[in-house]
Amino acid sequence: MHHPIGLIGPQNAVLFGNLIPVTTFGIEIVRGYRPGAVELGGAALTIAALVANNLLVRGSARSRASAVSDEAGSRSGRRPRSARFAA
Repeated sequence: MHHPIGLIGPQNAVLFGNLIPVTTFGIEIVRGYRPGAVELGGAALTIAALVANNLLVRGSARSRASAVSDEAGSRSGRRPRSARFAA
C-alpha cells in the first residue's frame, strides 16, 4: 500500500494529494461546467501554492546536498565545489 509513496517520496505524495481536487475541477470544466471567477481564482491560488512549495523544497534540498558535498570535499583536502567553479 505504501510502495508508491516510497517511489515518489512523502513530500511529493502530499503535493499530489492536493492536486486531486484541482484535477477534478479541470475535468468538470472539460465536461461543460462554467466556473465563476472565485472558483478560478481559488484553483489558480492552489496551483501557484503547490508549484511554489515544490520549487522551494527542491531548492533547499539542492542547497543542503551542495553543502554536504562541499563539507565532504573540505575534509578530503579538495576545494569546495562552489570554489572550483568560481571565476
